[in-house]
Amino acid sequence: KKRAMMDEDEVLLLHEPWQPFSVDDQLLLVKAVVADERVLCLVSDTTQLWRQALSGPDVLAAVKQLNPGVEPALARVLHILQHNLSQQQPATKYIVKRPEAAGARFGFGFSVRVDRLKFKWQVRAEEGKGGKRRKRKR
Repeated sequence: KKRAMMDEDEVLLLHEPWQPFSVDDQLLLVKAVVADERVLCLVSDTTQLWRQALSGPDVLAAVKQLNPGVEPALARVLHILQHNLSQQQPATKYIVKRPEAAGARFGFGFSVRVDRLKFKWQVRAEEGKGGKRRKRKR
């Protein structure tokens, strides 16, 4: 069944180029849009595709969970995410966590020093919880 129109997130991501990220000897392709207090991110290993879409309050909740005691303004967080997800940065440490069991989460993230503080972010996706994992049809 074909859809007549793409949703707004798909349109935003369509116009964003894929960026290659080399993480732990693995090539990943990343597309990220940080706009209108939202973060949209696609990560692919060319076999599977993971998606994360978060709005402002969810972005801040994720920051608080990953960075206890750090409470930057949303605008600052969005700037950090845009800078580190739009292309691979040499001073940023990127990580990838592949699911080892059925139902386990895929994780792609980074840690970087920002204003003398270590800032962490993770793109986490699993079927049915904030993200979609799709096998590509061949």
